[in-house]
Amino acid sequence: QKNNIQVNAVSRYVEGNQILFIFDLDSAPISSVKEQLFSLDDTSKIILL
Repeated sequence: QKNNIQVNAVSRYVEGNQILFIFDLDSAPISSVKEQLFSLDDTSKIILL
């Protein structure tokens, strides 16, 4: 499934053994995309601002 969301920029920060990716989106993700993100396994950490 493709969810055409425009990504303006991607930043990556590394601290110890953790990597944080920040995606600057053109618009808020639709609810189906949010559901997909939150259904990932427990090792995935996602913060929607």
